[in-house]
Amino acid sequence: MSYCCFPKSLIQTTMTVFGFIFASIVVANAQTCLKSGTEADINRALQGSNAAAVLCPGAVFALNNPVVFTAANQRLSRRGFLQTELELSSASTNSGITNAINGNNQTGIVIQNIQVDGNRSAFGHLTGPALIEIGGGGLRPTVFHIVAFGTRSWSTIHIFEGKGCKRRYTSVPKREHQ
Repeated sequence: MSYCCFPKSLIQTTMTVFGFIFASIVVANAQTCLKSGTEADINRALQGSNAAAVLCPGAVFALNNPVVFTAANQRLSRRGFLQTELELSSASTNSGITNAINGNNQTGIVIQNIQVDGNRSAFGHLTGPALIEIGGGGLRPTVFHIVAFGTRSWSTIHIFEGKGCKRRYTSVPKREHQ
């Protein structure tokens, strides 16, 4: 195969990026996953830059308060990035909250391969923040391969544009919400 049409630096950069992505997936899959619990268990895992809360397949977390991203480049995901079926459920048990995940003002956060249930059928409509909130002062938040439903407020996913309404390079591919 000839690479005559592509600059050598582009090929090397592309191979480096793919290598980094593969290495990240292998490391993430080797992490211990959280079996079930509350938002406190997830928030405990999300301490410091580059922290990850990796949830086990089939785990259920009852939320009494939001899961909060506290630093740059944190990740909330289900173990097994390459799997596409979604099994996790974050079911609210606090009838007074509307927000399950708060990722505002944190750069590079990732929410991936999870299912979020706001539990509207049990608790009804309520005025408050969206089920999932990201953006604000943070750059490059990513929400990938999620299913979100049962929102109790005005929106399932709110991508806050930040100060001055500037574009913040948000990525939200392959999601389902009701």
